[in-house]
Amino acid sequence: MIVGFPDETEEEFKATVDFLRKIHFYEMHIFKYSRRKGTVADRMPGQIPDAIKNRRSDVLMKIEEEMSDEYRMSYVGKKCLVLFEEKVTINGEEYYVGHTDTYVKTAVKSSQPLENVIAGVEITGKLTKNIMLAGMKTIC
Repeated sequence: MIVGFPDETEEEFKATVDFLRKIHFYEMHIFKYSRRKGTVADRMPGQIPDAIKNRRSDVLMKIEEEMSDEYRMSYVGKKCLVLFEEKVTINGEEYYVGHTDTYVKTAVKSSQPLENVIAGVEITGKLTKNIMLAGMKTIC
């Protein structure tokens, strides 16, 4: 999403917010429009001040965080297959981290090496802002 393109009105921005809440994206990439000399947009009237672009970007980033968290939390209690990619240390503890087939980043503790292993898990909660915690079910 680009916010603050020349002539973007408050009404248009509100329509964008309403649309995003309706669509309910799992993740969004939000950028503030920045002028580039020599482009058509650089010559357009109605350039938006940085303070307004910053505010609009902050609003969308907060919405993205809410929707992303809600999406991840909807997996609690679900059984999923995860392709584990690497062993990492989080808060001083070792976990294997990978992604579900719907790209939800998930971590488990395991005494067995899990790199490049697809394993059945049950999502039990959130480990970090972007990583769900799971318990092992079966190894495929």
